[in-house]
Amino acid sequence: MASGFEVMDDAKFGNFHRKLVFITGVGAFTDLYNTIIYTAAVFSILSVYHTTLTVYGVIGFLFFIGGVIGALTWGIIADLIGRKISFILDLVIMVVFALASGLFVNLTALMIFRFLIGFALGGDYPSALALLSEYSPVKSRGKLLVTFWTLFAVGGFAAGIVGYLTLLRWGVSTLQMQIVLASGAIPGIIGIVVRLHIPESPRWLARKGRLDDAIKSIETATGVKINKATLVESLAPIKSRINSAKLFFNRKYTYITVALAVVVLLPNFIPTAAASFTPYLFATLGFAKTASTLYISLFFELPLIIFGILASMLVEKIGRLKTMTIDGIIIGIGAIVMSFLLHNALGLIISFIVAAGTSIIYFSVAYTLGAELYPTQIRGAGIGYNTSLSRLSGALAYLITPLLIAFYGESGLWKIYGSLALIGIVISYIMLRKITSVEGKSLESISEEPNKIQQGTGSESPDAIPHGGD
Repeated sequence: MASGFEVMDDAKFGNFHRKLVFITGVGAFTDLYNTIIYTAAVFSILSVYHTTLTVYGVIGFLFFIGGVIGALTWGIIADLIGRKISFILDLVIMVVFALASGLFVNLTALMIFRFLIGFALGGDYPSALALLSEYSPVKSRGKLLVTFWTLFAVGGFAAGIVGYLTLLRWGVSTLQMQIVLASGAIPGIIGIVVRLHIPESPRWLARKGRLDDAIKSIETATGVKINKATLVESLAPIKSRINSAKLFFNRKYTYITVALAVVVLLPNFIPTAAASFTPYLFATLGFAKTASTLYISLFFELPLIIFGILASMLVEKIGRLKTMTIDGIIIGIGAIVMSFLLHNALGLIISFIVAAGTSIIYFSVAYTLGAELYPTQIRGAGIGYNTSLSRLSGALAYLITPLLIAFYGESGLWKIYGSLALIGIVISYIMLRKITSVEGKSLESISEEPNKIQQGTGSESPDAIPHGGD
């Protein structure tokens, strides 16, 4: 009989993994669907509430601030109560308030509901990405994590189409706004149903001492019988007395957190601003409102899907850091180039396609490195912290994009965001290249191998700290 987690690490990619990436990725689908569906309602929101683009941006800001708080909160919860329970509960909350946002036509209520939807969706990534990484075979872990983000892009594409069709049918109206906002509950309901049938992470279960349940989860995923005695023996070297908070703020993981913070924070202004203000930008060029809404799907979300599939095929071959860095540079340069093409429809379309296509390759790696670098004990919290920073950049993009447009024009906006992206990707590359690679390694070996970064002293020795996780 096989022992430990090696049977999962060495497993061939199969039906369980296909189901797993869908079940975890349905939350990402739901997230971007609910983000873009708000964008698809921009003209109705401005009309129904007789408000400005700045107020529209404030509501978007509140959605992302909810995500910041949600990611931080749910990341800790996922480590405490488990990945499965966490990512079912967050979708339940999201569904309730998505439906409410379509029922109550009140600006204050919309602000509150969007904040709470953001809180729920921001909490989905820590549990979903942790679960996906903890089940994934070593050789296909990168592919599965990137495919997760392709489903994210599909959600945005679907939202753009729904927004376009509802504008065709009901025009700029209260009903159009209500329907598109409430429709965000549909993928959430589907997610709740399918997630009931996935077993809990065996790595998390083993960490909690629930070895019988861990064995059942491994056997469900692989069909291989596990020997409990040898599983206990394989877990012996990773026991630690270091608590989660102390482990998270150890120098090694603080360094990782700071490095990932830079790469998820600064370049993210570009895709957030592009996706959130696409209809407005195209409408200023004279395009019809319905066509401008459709362009969200055609010129932003569709490239995300296509390039996301490409990234899933290349990430294991090229490597995480090289993939992320090259595409981060392209994003920054692309945004600066886009600043010179804003009054040319074809140029703007090409720029959006480049920005979208490269952005998913960059963030599908940047947002998921934490799922591989942090140990099981703090994996949810680590992913949650990184997710919170990506949400923070999204919140700031909603808030300051209208202001930057007002002060510097649309051309100045993309120059500023492009420069920030380049600064962020260079800093993150310098920092992350000091960290050991994750390609072809089990989660245990990543967190246990000698640290290349200077460690603390005393009880938190280089040998002791890596053993605090997996």
